[in-house]
Amino acid sequence: MHKRLFLAVASGVLLGGVLFFTQQQSSRGIVNYPETKAMTLTQRQSSQAVASEEWGPLVTGLERLPHSLQGVQVDGELQHDDQGSLILNADVRRVFDFFLNAVGEEQPERVSDRIRAYIRWQLPLPAAEQALLVLQEYLALRDAMTLEQHDLKVNAYRFSDEADLTASTLQQQKQKLLDMRSRYLSPEVDRAFYEEEDIFDDYTLSKLALMEDDEMSSADKSAAIASLEAGLPLAIQEQIVAVSRIQLLAKLRKTWQMEQGDAAGLRQLRESVVGAAAADRLEQLDQKRLNWHSRVDAWMQTRNHILAQEALAFQDRQAGVSRARAENFDTSELKRVQALEKLHDYSSVNGSQ
Repeated sequence: MHKRLFLAVASGVLLGGVLFFTQQQSSRGIVNYPETKAMTLTQRQSSQAVASEEWGPLVTGLERLPHSLQGVQVDGELQHDDQGSLILNADVRRVFDFFLNAVGEEQPERVSDRIRAYIRWQLPLPAAEQALLVLQEYLALRDAMTLEQHDLKVNAYRFSDEADLTASTLQQQKQKLLDMRSRYLSPEVDRAFYEEEDIFDDYTLSKLALMEDDEMSSADKSAAIASLEAGLPLAIQEQIVAVSRIQLLAKLRKTWQMEQGDAAGLRQLRESVVGAAAADRLEQLDQKRLNWHSRVDAWMQTRNHILAQEALAFQDRQAGVSRARAENFDTSELKRVQALEKLHDYSSVNGSQ
């Protein structure tokens, strides 16, 4: 159980869920694109021209931000050297991802427009042109991963005790990602964006292989794992400590629930692992989750009431649900609520059989 919990957390990192960033400085990584990439870019630019007319022009990329990005500082910084060339590091990816996280609230073309405007606003030439080409590579990679259903986060593995996690299966998944990255990213961009993440992945796979080795004693495994960790960069060692705390907190909370402990007991457990300040944040998160669940429960009752009005036509009931949903949830919550509705309906149908 403990082994699987660690691997579930670690594999989320392995397959792209947790990002590690370096401050590697390089103005290289600007390459010519294969014909297929040029076609993709042409198609995207065509749709962007129409989108700009519909949504209005962008100068900084920060105009009329979607709800989830409002009041939030851009993650990462675009930098250039004394010659005006782009400093290619993981911050560039962080900036891209900051805006790309809003896909769903906004159309992908609009989000791409935002990033391009932000690049031109932040960087002089030639750094801006270089950053735009790097963005082209990164968007092509994301498009390909979407088409081939290789999600950057691979949520099926995250925090799952049931996932079939072995060194072999995870290595295969990792290799698929590496192959795809090599097709769409230049070596310089790939290294700047993923170098430390790959180091952590190699550590994770090596640790998993050691844990699967039935011929090694527990003492030998512990020594080998300690040796692996000692050779890692400090930032990754700190992340491993954080993952271990997550595991321990999850285990302690489960024990607390089984023993029907009180709030004071949970608070004491958390403080013993992460300290008072982090315990405060966890309590705030608990309250937010509780509030969310209460809102969802109330909404499901409202929705059921609307759908049960047989005097109304089916289309009218559906329209009533849509109006009520929009009144109770903001745009950033709608997709999540609709997914919960589907789960609720599925559970209701299968539970009654």
